[in-house]
Amino acid sequence: MDILGKTYKVLKGFCLAFLLMIAQIGCQHFDEDADRSIGGEKNTFKLAYSLNWQVITIGTFVDNKLVDEQYITSSQNPNKYASGDLKPSWSKSGDYIAFMRTISGSATGQGADIRTTVINVNSLEIKELTAGNFEEYHPTWYRDGSNRIISDRLTQGVGWSTMVSHLDAQPGDETIVPYGLVATSVLMDGTLICSGDNTGLLSYNLDEEWPQEREFVLDVPFPENVQLHTPSVSPDETQVAIAVDFSNFSGTFAGINFVPDYSVFNYDEKLIYIGDLDKENFTITKLRNITSEKTDLSYGVGYPRWSPDGKQIVYHTNINGKFAIALYEIATKSTLVITGQDQHRLYPCFQNSPM
Repeated sequence: MDILGKTYKVLKGFCLAFLLMIAQIGCQHFDEDADRSIGGEKNTFKLAYSLNWQVITIGTFVDNKLVDEQYITSSQNPNKYASGDLKPSWSKSGDYIAFMRTISGSATGQGADIRTTVINVNSLEIKELTAGNFEEYHPTWYRDGSNRIISDRLTQGVGWSTMVSHLDAQPGDETIVPYGLVATSVLMDGTLICSGDNTGLLSYNLDEEWPQEREFVLDVPFPENVQLHTPSVSPDETQVAIAVDFSNFSGTFAGINFVPDYSVFNYDEKLIYIGDLDKENFTITKLRNITSEKTDLSYGVGYPRWSPDGKQIVYHTNINGKFAIALYEIATKSTLVITGQDQHRLYPCFQNSPM
């Protein structure tokens, strides 16, 4: 299958990839110490995330425990049962957070008014970068400090395309990336890392003016009908975390019996893998499942993002009922749920860590 064929296959699988109001199931812990801090040293870090699919929130953590929350936005969607402010991305400087703002409708891929929006973390001044004529998903900063922002635009009847804007830009100034790509991470050289099919991740570089998109090929492909979503590249650009989607796959993989779900997107049919990224040879090798404790479809995982030092990955999971934030330690290969069950907390990202 040629690249354009692969792109079509990926985009087709994404049409229902944004239904966010998911039934909450499952009530279990990773282990008996899941609510206690790991390690003996004090460590403090901040995460941005969406609270209850409505509010962009900054959480402060000490020794892997949530000690403070600051709500920095409020939903502008008059329908409080639909999505509001979602999917934050924190700039490299730490001064700005980009997010997707639902003005009307809901983030389900059905033609809502969703805009790429930026908030100044210090002044709380908010600026919209797109006009709201489309659905804009996955806002993500370039990691080179240029204050460029990408988002993935869904146009009804047309499909997906990645847009590039800038902190100082106005709605309508954004540049469209050729090909129907869905990018969620950017390398220092400007290469966009995009979702892909079972064989690898697609990429494109506007700065280098590549004549066509290229694929980072997996050394061991996943089964057919499996798709690779929301990739996040480590700060040193040697590894990539991927949410692997099995919702169109029928069969057993990683000890789980997957049943196709063509009507509804949910995180129950995802696993999170990390692999070694070779930028020179466009390969991804040594994939390993960091959610190996997941053995059935009773709960979901998704949206992995790296820490600034590359030693941790956060993602969301509803293993205990409501969606909470899980922290994976690269060195110890251990996972800890670091938020409780009082609210849904989704789409976490670290401070100063563009995806």
